[in-house]
Amino acid sequence: SSYVTVNSTTSNVASLAVNGQQSTIFNISINANTPVGTLAQFPFDLTDGVYSHNNTFSQTIGIIDEDYETGDFTQYAWVNDPFYPWVIDNSNVYEGNNSSRSGAGLPDGEVSHLDINVDVTAPGDISFYKFVSSEEDYDYLQFYIDGNKQGEWSGIDNAWSFVSFPVTVGNHDFNWEYDKDGSTIDGQDCAWLDYIVFPPIDLGQSTNIDEKNFNFELFPNPTMGSFNLTFNDANSHTVEIYDANGKLISSLDNQLTNTSVDLKEYAAGTYTVKVIPEGVTYQIVKQ
Repeated sequence: SSYVTVNSTTSNVASLAVNGQQSTIFNISINANTPVGTLAQFPFDLTDGVYSHNNTFSQTIGIIDEDYETGDFTQYAWVNDPFYPWVIDNSNVYEGNNSSRSGAGLPDGEVSHLDINVDVTAPGDISFYKFVSSEEDYDYLQFYIDGNKQGEWSGIDNAWSFVSFPVTVGNHDFNWEYDKDGSTIDGQDCAWLDYIVFPPIDLGQSTNIDEKNFNFELFPNPTMGSFNLTFNDANSHTVEIYDANGKLISSLDNQLTNTSVDLKEYAAGTYTVKVIPEGVTYQIVKQ
C-alpha cells in the first residue's frame, strides 16, 4: 500500500524480553492522507532455517464512527423510519454536541427504527453508547444484527452506558429500534444513541481524498505532550482529538494553516486526531 510503511531498519525495531521470551516491536508509519477505514495488512514470515511460521496481521486505519456532529444522518447511508424517524438531538449527548433520539410521540404498539447496511472487511466489533428513558420491562431499545436481536434495554437511565458486539466479515444489517408496547408511558418514552464505532467497513472513500490538493503533517510523533498540525491548503478545518476509548476530549474549530495541540494534562497513550470535513484520521502517541 502507498499509505503504510513498515520501518524495519535497526533504528526502528525494538527488541525486549518478556517473561524470558524475546519480543520485537516494529514501528509503523501511516501516510496522513490514508482514507479512514483503510484495512492495512502486514504479512509476517519467520524462519530459523528449520522452523518457520507465517501470519498476517490486520489493522484498520482510524476510527470509523458516527457521532452525529454533521447535524444530520448524511455521514453514512442511514435508512430512517419513514413514519416515526429518529432525529438529531442536542439536549442529551454522550460526547460532542449531538446524539440521535428515537421518534417522538410514538403511538402504542409502534416501533421507531434506524438501519444501516455495511460491508465488513475484517472481523471486529460494533459498539455504541445508549441512554434509555422508558417503562421498565415493557418499552425497549433493541439492537439487531441481520435480524437477530443482540440486546435490549428498558427503564430510566441516569447515565450513558457502553455496549459492544462482535461482527464477522461480510454484508450486515445493523438495526436499532425503540419498541413501544400498548399501554403505560414512563420516563421520556424514547432512547438515545451516540458515538457508534463500526468494525472495519468498506466506505468507498479511497478516491475521495486528493493527495495533490490536500495534505497535513503532524509532528512530533511521539510527543511528550504538545504537537503541531499543519495543512497545505487555505481551507478551514475542525480538528478533533479522541482518547484510546474513543471519547472526544478536544475539538478545535476554524483551524487554518497551523494548529497547536496540548495533551500535557492527559495520560500517556495513543490518541486519534480527526480532521473535518476531509474525514482524515491519524494516530499520535504521547509518551
